[in-house]
Parts: sequence; C-alpha cells; structure tokens
Amino acid sequence: MPSTSLTTGPDTFADDMILVDSDDRQVGVAPKMRAHVEGHRHRAISVIIVNSRGETLLQRRNPQ
Repeated sequence: MPSTSLTTGPDTFADDMILVDSDDRQVGVAPKMRAHVEGHRHRAISVIIVNSRGETLLQRRNPQ
C-alpha cells in the first residue's frame, strides 16, 4: 500500500528534493526552493482528489 504525506505551511520549501538526470537517475539532493530557483530537474508528485460527489480536483503542473 503506498504511503502518503502532507506538507503544508511556511516550511514547505525547506524540504529537500531528489535531483535527477534526464533518465530519472538520482544525481543529488537540494533544498526545494534552490531546486526551483536554479531550475534543477527533480522528482515531483501530482495530486488528484475525488470527493464523495465524484468531482475531481487535479493539480495542474508546469508543462515544462
């Protein structure tokens, strides 16, 4: 069964990101803010939420 976690609040950008190459091989880690500001490729997740009425909320990711 997959694990889930929730990160919110002011420390959200303090988390480390796994940096990867174009073949998704791990090449290092960096704080989330630095990875985004410097444009490093990193692993990411998407969020999909379905409520009891069957309505879906889908996180829209950057197309790059």
